Amino acid sequence: MITNLFLQAVAQFVKVRVETMTQEMAETLDFATFEQELDELMRQVCTVITAIKLAELLKSADFLAKLKHWHWGR
Repeated sequence: MITNLFLQAVAQFVKVRVETMTQEMAETLDFATFEQELDELMRQVCTVITAIKLAELLKSADFLAKLKHWHWGR
């Protein structure tokens, strides 16, 4: 299970990164770059959370049994 501590660390990382990106945008007035960097940051966060959840599921005997049942039922 993703722990609250992990989620807090991700939230803090995102907060700091967005603050940095906001400062950069204030200097350059380049909103398009800000938007692209924010999109990439969120994609990276989603990728990490998805990988962690998948790893958790693959350790679950119940999930693996359902996966096998689904596979053979096709």
